[in-house]
Amino acid sequence: MAGSMNDSLVQYSLWDCRCLSSLAVESERAVTYRRRDVGLTLSPRAFALRVTFGIGGCLVLLHTTAPTAAQTPIVSHNAVVDGTTLHYLEAGAPKSTSVLLLHGGRFTSETWRTLGTIASLVNAGHHVVALDLPGYGDSEASTIPRNDYLHHALEMLWPTSRFLMVSPSMSGGFSLPLVARHPERVAGYIPIAPVGINDHLEALMRVDVPTLVMWGGDDQVIPVSQANILAQALNGETVILTGARHAWYLDRPEEFHRMLLDFVAKAIPVGGR
Repeated sequence: MAGSMNDSLVQYSLWDCRCLSSLAVESERAVTYRRRDVGLTLSPRAFALRVTFGIGGCLVLLHTTAPTAAQTPIVSHNAVVDGTTLHYLEAGAPKSTSVLLLHGGRFTSETWRTLGTIASLVNAGHHVVALDLPGYGDSEASTIPRNDYLHHALEMLWPTSRFLMVSPSMSGGFSLPLVARHPERVAGYIPIAPVGINDHLEALMRVDVPTLVMWGGDDQVIPVSQANILAQALNGETVILTGARHAWYLDRPEEFHRMLLDFVAKAIPVGGR
């Protein structure tokens, strides 16, 4: 296998043409081909796939964009918060304001890596932290109450930083208390059909945090009517996606990333970059 990521044209030689049956290039997702001990990951920005057949093999030519922050390594960390392990992914140069990615009940921080969300944010110049919430992924369960956990962890690990939070579904049980009780730590908030709205509604009405509420129009898990309730409490914007399910961002990543990046660009001040 030969090639250089510093060139706009990357060339790979693959010994087995049968790999083409499993090879695809998508606009927003890296695609990995593995043969024995050889791994090939195609850039999410790759396009214009051309294949030339030869004797005993094939030649794959990929035109790619120049290397950018999207190629910044995503680093896995394990921290200790009150005696239990908190695992998180981090990418991009640290800033005074960062993007904090939480996850739903069936997912982990790896969801954001796979979806390309971390790379998209880093490519736009942001510092990103994606947590495995307590008891999920590689994080241990914690005795700290859910309402207090995020504030406690942020105070220990990033005491001077502010965060724009992306919080789907189950993670609302962690993020909504932080917004309601410690809005000074929150530069912006993107709740995606979060749980626990009614538990914090009165307190949320007293805070001022830039908010973009996102909801799938066909959400069968949490009623869409909750979207306007949350948006009104936080004086935020609302996006209802027609025909979309609860975890709609998995089905429509390009649309999600476009709205995410637009909101982050408005919410994070120049000094936070």
